[in-house]
Amino acid sequence: MCCLREKDPSYFKHILAITFTNKAADEMKHRVLSALRELSAGEGRMMPVLVEETKLSESQIKERAAKVFEAMMTGYGAISILTIDKFINRLVRSFAFDLNLDADFRIELKIDRIVEAGVDRLLSKIGIDKALTQVVEAFVLQHVEDEHNVSLRDHLITFGKLGFQENYHILTEHLSDFNAQEFLELYREFSAEFAQIVQRVSDLGEAATEIIDLADLNKAFSRGSVPKFFDDIANGLMIEPKATVVVAFVDGNFTKKTESPDIVARVNQIAPELTELYTEICDVLGSPEMAIAKLKKGIAKNMFPMAVLTAIDENIKEIQEEGKSRSFSELNRMIEVLVKDNPAPFIFERIGERFHHFLIDEFQDTSVMQWLNFLPLIDHALARGKFNLVVGDGKQAIYRWRNGDVLQLQKLPHLIGELNEIEREREQSLIRAAERAQLTENYRSAKEVVDFNNELFTKLPDYIPADLKGIYDGAAQNPKGTAGGWVTNVRIPSSEIEQVHSQILEHIEANLALGYRLNDIAILVRRNKEGVEIAEYLLGKGIPAITEESLQIGGHPAVMAVIYLMKSIEGGTKDERSAVQFMQNLAAIRPDIVNLGDDLVKYTTLPDDKVYKGHFNLDLFLAERLSSIERRQIGGMPLYDMVDRICKGLGLYNRFEAYSEAMLQLALEYQSTESEGLSGFLRFWDMAGEKRSIKVPDTVEGVKLMTVHKAKGLEFPVVIAYFTRSSGVPNYLKVDLDPEIFTLPMAMVLESDVKESWAHDQFRAEQARSFIDDLNVCYVACTRAVNHLHIITGEAKTTAPDPESLIGWLSERLSEMRGIGDFGVVIEKGTPLKSDRDFEPFKGIELKSFRSSDPLGRIKVSADKEALFTEKGCLSARQRGTELHRLVAAIRTISDLENIKSQPIPWQRMSKQEWEKLLVDLDHIVDDLKEMGWFDTSNVVMIERELVLASGKVKRPDRVLITDEVHVLDFKTGTPEEKHKKQLGEYANVLQVLENKMVKAWVYYTDIRELREV
Repeated sequence: MCCLREKDPSYFKHILAITFTNKAADEMKHRVLSALRELSAGEGRMMPVLVEETKLSESQIKERAAKVFEAMMTGYGAISILTIDKFINRLVRSFAFDLNLDADFRIELKIDRIVEAGVDRLLSKIGIDKALTQVVEAFVLQHVEDEHNVSLRDHLITFGKLGFQENYHILTEHLSDFNAQEFLELYREFSAEFAQIVQRVSDLGEAATEIIDLADLNKAFSRGSVPKFFDDIANGLMIEPKATVVVAFVDGNFTKKTESPDIVARVNQIAPELTELYTEICDVLGSPEMAIAKLKKGIAKNMFPMAVLTAIDENIKEIQEEGKSRSFSELNRMIEVLVKDNPAPFIFERIGERFHHFLIDEFQDTSVMQWLNFLPLIDHALARGKFNLVVGDGKQAIYRWRNGDVLQLQKLPHLIGELNEIEREREQSLIRAAERAQLTENYRSAKEVVDFNNELFTKLPDYIPADLKGIYDGAAQNPKGTAGGWVTNVRIPSSEIEQVHSQILEHIEANLALGYRLNDIAILVRRNKEGVEIAEYLLGKGIPAITEESLQIGGHPAVMAVIYLMKSIEGGTKDERSAVQFMQNLAAIRPDIVNLGDDLVKYTTLPDDKVYKGHFNLDLFLAERLSSIERRQIGGMPLYDMVDRICKGLGLYNRFEAYSEAMLQLALEYQSTESEGLSGFLRFWDMAGEKRSIKVPDTVEGVKLMTVHKAKGLEFPVVIAYFTRSSGVPNYLKVDLDPEIFTLPMAMVLESDVKESWAHDQFRAEQARSFIDDLNVCYVACTRAVNHLHIITGEAKTTAPDPESLIGWLSERLSEMRGIGDFGVVIEKGTPLKSDRDFEPFKGIELKSFRSSDPLGRIKVSADKEALFTEKGCLSARQRGTELHRLVAAIRTISDLENIKSQPIPWQRMSKQEWEKLLVDLDHIVDDLKEMGWFDTSNVVMIERELVLASGKVKRPDRVLITDEVHVLDFKTGTPEEKHKKQLGEYANVLQVLENKMVKAWVYYTDIRELREV
């Protein structure tokens, strides 16, 4: 509409649309272009609305839509429909200087990698920092006592990830002033305070127990409840009295009605003392002092995790500062600081001059920080009278765990949280311009599906909190899609998983009989684990199921053969394990060249004196069976070229094309953003790379199996939704504290530690939010279907208003709709719709092999910031050295020198005179070194081979020559220095261990043309 109102067809360049995921952004582009194409043909249901809104005639809209469509197609790259992360990336890169970022800073996309590095640095300080060591030791002991079957490092990484959530980042920021020693002191203090009050109360309980024991009246009390209560209190159990105990003390009736008068008289004699002790105990148990003490006990229990989380956060900050990297969450916080107190932030004013309209989709999943960071843009556009749009559906807010806050949508145009004066001004700007519109038409789903969801989700329980009830106000929608539709529900106990699987199979077969294809059907689950189990069952029945897990490249032997060969290259001849695992995976994909049992015996040598120390000779195996792969030779290649050479050598390009392409893409992606080479890539693989999935086009037949979170924003002709009990409230909650009472401004505690404590209200609020999260997941799942919706519900634990009550609520509502609630009884609404989609088998081009160009024929673009003209058009000494290194690295044989000489002059980096001078120097270097065999094709020469030093640093000597001896060589400019000897000595030490041969180290000084042994 914004484009059609303007005469300039390129006006779309002034519109920024923000959505949540890449898939949603692509879908939005497709819908925009499809709508324009329809309008340019005078079609589409949007025409009447646009005529009314723009006051243009249909012919004018048709003409303008055609021009905008053409402009968008010719300037496709200028269409600004982005994810919020991609927009922040572009924004920050454009203003790196203004944000005081290094020009070569990088955005770290993988949180796991950042956290793992922070944990590793933390662990490296153990034994050095005494207080930190005590904290980590206590953390370990605590989790051993709790019988947590996890490794320390994994558990620390899990905690570290919490710091990247906005909610928990606030916690680490508030706790950043506390060091490990202070956490230890608070732990002792809080534990002692709770112990003191427990002792006080248990003394009262013990006094009461003694009175009853001395009177020998333990069996006189009705049901024994009163003596048991005092006994529990005496043993340190701080529990509230049960109803029978309360009634006994209120009524004064402690004994059974049939009890003898003598016993009753004796009980009545001690009753006043017991009542006094009971009252005192209850006063303490119900006092604010006890509530605070209970919370302090919970905080003390989690003091070590908090201390560790804070320490991890501190180490992550150090690593990011050293590595010149930033995470998206960190960049958002930097922008927040910049814009929060600035009435006209220049960083947004400049970007705002380009964009006149801002359209934000999926607003319910936007975090508070992201929205506040966008406000200057919105405010700037509103001040110029430009149209802005925010679209959201609170019922689809299922990303709170990723910082989304649905309350923002509920409160619009008001803002939530504490606002400063500038933010209040922006809020008033929103209030003045705001117009609310509720979209009630549903064009996606068939009528019966919409009617079913209307009936289900307008019957919400009364215990939804008042501030959240508005989410489901007006939940009913007006069906505008296909007439008819089919909805079924069957309730099966969660323990009867075989029945669940059987029911899913029945639904699939029923829909296939109606003409639907396998990939028209989606099975939605809560957890990936459930999806894997269902996929395995369906595959056993001959029905292909497409899941992200089933397509992960780390699960295929072709990929693992490449990875283990790369690991054996890094580990050298001593890495027997990687060599054998390479053979195992190779045997699975190339049985034509590998007989695993025979070949492991054939290529394993057994020394006579130490039979148990066999050595598998992988190099000999490769030389005889795969001659194009030589570990030492490819070990010196760039990462992408290495993967390319291995894939070609193993024959993967004409056997496993998709997996080969995925590995090359992964290597290219890593190489373009990282500088840690092979060892860094293998660490990245172990952390995240193996979980990458192959992208499958819609033409591939198979039932789609995914979590509800992955299905958000998508639609499917047939949906089978399987609901089980949710996991409830997260294990950890962040609670706000009074620093005057607790010293800490906030804390992270287990939800079980805040029940009936000073923070009980915060716990109940979190319970309510968790229930809404689960209810929204249910809503999203039930609204993905176009024609058919099949719901399978598991067993309800309870129908009470607690976080695990979703299935209870859902079952109760469905029971009301069908009038009964027995297991196995099916509710059915509407009638099945036959598929109206004409299906023709996909006629594509079969890719019989995957091709990769020769490395020497590829265009190489230099990203070296030093390789630039000086003011006089000459290279500096440092630049000359860099250019020489680059040229020498390209020479493996003498013939390579001639290839370099035939290249065009790299005019963008140097003058003709400088180029000719470099070629002369190159001739001298080759002449000086060729006698030693550095360019002999019969020798193994590795260029810039990665070496991991004892310090853990990764270094790359310029050249390594392997014959009967090992020679390592580095090129240096300038004059000889002592540090050069030290550097080459470190290289030699590592090579001595890896190759188990005599090592000689050399330095060649290019300025003085001198080769020295060090």
